[in-house]
Amino acid sequence: MKMKDGYFERERGKRQYWRAWLPDAEPAAVLIINHGWAEHSGRYENIAQALLPAAFAIYAEDHQGHGQSAGKRAYIEKFADFTEDIHFFRKEIVEKENPELPVFMLGHSMGSIITMNYLGRYAHGLKGVILSGTGAGNGAAVSSFLITLAKILGIILPKLTIDAGLDPQFISHDKVTVENYINDPYRFSFISARLAAEMYRGLDSGVEILKKVEIPLLIQYGQEDLSFSRQNELYELSGSKDKKILAYENARHEVYNEIFEIRQKALDDLKNWLNDHLD
Repeated sequence: MKMKDGYFERERGKRQYWRAWLPDAEPAAVLIINHGWAEHSGRYENIAQALLPAAFAIYAEDHQGHGQSAGKRAYIEKFADFTEDIHFFRKEIVEKENPELPVFMLGHSMGSIITMNYLGRYAHGLKGVILSGTGAGNGAAVSSFLITLAKILGIILPKLTIDAGLDPQFISHDKVTVENYINDPYRFSFISARLAAEMYRGLDSGVEILKKVEIPLLIQYGQEDLSFSRQNELYELSGSKDKKILAYENARHEVYNEIFEIRQKALDDLKNWLNDHLD
């Protein structure tokens, strides 16, 4: 395995961090990962370790306001900034370093919302999309009061931060994973009113976009995920004729970070689906 990283700058003048895990042999395909809220690209090495033997090159950036990227923590002016950053990263770094290779995209949690919205403008050229920790609606852990409050404050006090109120245990049954998550210096537990409002609106628009997109689709989620709901509805409404949904029993929000047996199953399913879509 080889690793590389760097920064890129957008027109806003903010430096954004990215990293890549590269196979020792020539890569056969590329996977771009869009991480979730309050985390960062470094938490996806498990996916890299699973896919590198299959000659996949794995690329991921830290969204603005996250990880090692610049920007106010947990804040975004507009949700489209995320999708434009990803497209710049894809075109100016990933595809220039890997010309003519098939490119897949995986979005987890908030990253799944970013990915769905990304498809509204930039689906062309992608071989397939994976959405994990996702759904067509908010889960039981997200109160309707918080959603309403965020939409109001997102207009009048957009930079106000509020505690998201999520117990770190929501991500996984695996104790080591949860402990590492709690102690991660780049993790945070708050969210700005603007980002919360933009995320809720982004979920609605992303679902509408997915209805019209015919790109091959894989959905993976834990049956005990409290962050999202209506996963089967998301699957049914998607426009793709080549689609698959996999639910993992006794799994929470991060199926790739669950206890060993579930994690390996989810990673194997991901690898097999990607390999099946290389041709």
